[in-house]
Amino acid sequence: MRGGLLLVLALAAACSTTRTPGSQEVPATAAPSGESEALQAAQNALRAGDCRAAAENYLAAAKFSSDAQVARRASQLALGCNQLTTARAATARWRELDPFSGDAALAAAIVAMKRYDMEEAREALSAWNDTGEAGTQDPLSFAQALQEEADATLVYRLFQEVLLGEDPAAEVLLAQARLAMAAYNMEAALEAAGRALEIVPDFLEARIVMLRAMSVLGRHDEALAGARELPLDRLQGEDAFLLADLLLGAGRTSDAEIELERLAGRPDIASGAQRRLITLALRFGRLEEVEQRLQALVGDRNNTALAVYYFAQLAERRGETARAIQSYQLLADSAMGLSARTSAAKLLMQQGATAEALELLDDYAEQNFDEALEAGLARAHLQVDAGDLKGALATLDELARRYPDHPDIDYTRATVLESAGRTRQAVAEFERALK
Repeated sequence: MRGGLLLVLALAAACSTTRTPGSQEVPATAAPSGESEALQAAQNALRAGDCRAAAENYLAAAKFSSDAQVARRASQLALGCNQLTTARAATARWRELDPFSGDAALAAAIVAMKRYDMEEAREALSAWNDTGEAGTQDPLSFAQALQEEADATLVYRLFQEVLLGEDPAAEVLLAQARLAMAAYNMEAALEAAGRALEIVPDFLEARIVMLRAMSVLGRHDEALAGARELPLDRLQGEDAFLLADLLLGAGRTSDAEIELERLAGRPDIASGAQRRLITLALRFGRLEEVEQRLQALVGDRNNTALAVYYFAQLAERRGETARAIQSYQLLADSAMGLSARTSAAKLLMQQGATAEALELLDDYAEQNFDEALEAGLARAHLQVDAGDLKGALATLDELARRYPDHPDIDYTRATVLESAGRTRQAVAEFERALK
């Protein structure tokens, strides 16, 4: 992707790397009296690892400063720290100082999307589109990047209303089709992919989206027939598994496994095929087969962590809890850290080691600011699953203090209350999350 979104979303590296274990939030002090004092306070907060204080002080500096770059930095930092109230104010200041900046408008749109504010997101994304920067973006990469930042249904609606245009190119229609699929609107995906094929009849990617949408809609015979007309051996990446996925969707598991075995012979996608075969074997309880297949992944340096994760799942399925916990903990500081720690914490809580379990997630949150909110939400879910509603709500109260007005916290509180049987309170929280 060329510029734009990736630049706006550059996270504050200092915030995620400068905090030392055991560091605390910066004590509240008097409001800074000028730009230099605010910037110094922000730097002090960064050194202490207090992401919220750093973002708030950068915002204070931006309000004193006439330099749009200060507001830009405040916006990036607040976004990176999931401080949506601060991010909203920072992007507003950035747009005030640089009203024709496409980056500022796009940042404001992303903040609004994260807050589920459709009206504000539509205005900001329209402003970004009016700057002409949409023409510099690859529509497929841009749509994917937006989808990674916000709710799929919201992104689909905004893309359709603001960016699709009256005479979209085939690539734009393909992007819309993929967003529709992510939003589980298969009829819309079929229509957009069909329009793309009308413009470019041999548009293979659009044909693949159409076949996948047909499968989800239950049109299995039609989807499979269409797949077999494609040059399957020339498909790359996830598309190479199209026929296997359609067979699974049609309930033809044995045929899907035969196809995956065939694909396992292709060196470029062999590990992906093995992963799918392992997942199927786990699903159907064929644990000896899982263990045999895992040997191939262990020998692949690019899949070692994944193999350890599968071994942990295998041990868990066999009731070898201590071994499963140990395997999950081996991945505690890997790219799969949060998922592995959550799985280990669940097993520890089942054994009554609640303090140790929660420490796994608290430690992760302390060391990974960009995922601290997700770690806290996982903590609350584990607590309520263990029957500790009071503890779960206390966790969410603390998250609400650290991340003011974040809708994901309200939504999680609603699901926690619902799982505990407090339906009336849950409905109230759902309504709050949607405001």
